[in-house]
Amino acid sequence: MNVAFCTASTDNNAGSDECYTVAHLPCMAKHYLANPASEEAKSGKVVNPILPHTGRCPGCKTRTDWGEIIRAIYARRDGEKEDVQLAEKTRLRDMKAAELAEKKRKVEEDKEAKRRQVQEVKAEKRRERELEKAAKAKGKGRARSKVADSSDTD
Repeated sequence: MNVAFCTASTDNNAGSDECYTVAHLPCMAKHYLANPASEEAKSGKVVNPILPHTGRCPGCKTRTDWGEIIRAIYARRDGEKEDVQLAEKTRLRDMKAAELAEKKRKVEEDKEAKRRQVQEVKAEKRRERELEKAAKAKGKGRARSKVADSSDTD
């Protein structure tokens, strides 16, 4: 807010080449007050003004209104605010997208963990059935061998 740029290049009536003069706002005000370009200052009607009305750019010597310089500062500031607001909106959008992606990843991980758990339970039940079948088959085999043993001893 305390840096002034020459507005002559943005003034359609100036017809000058682009001027890249940059100055501190207080320094530019002192220069404009010391080198007035207004009719009031030339006629001596304005005595010890606090702020300049018009002046000449120290770089291109084009007559510019002080109000244009101030409006340009505020326009630049407001543009920066808009850029900051846009950047903040973009950052928030990206954060929300990242949060949603993280939630989706966690949901997928939970689904995968549940699927593995179901598969493990099914595999455990399958092993238990196989062990029961093996135990029954072994039990029948022992029973047959006992029957065979008892018939041999008779």
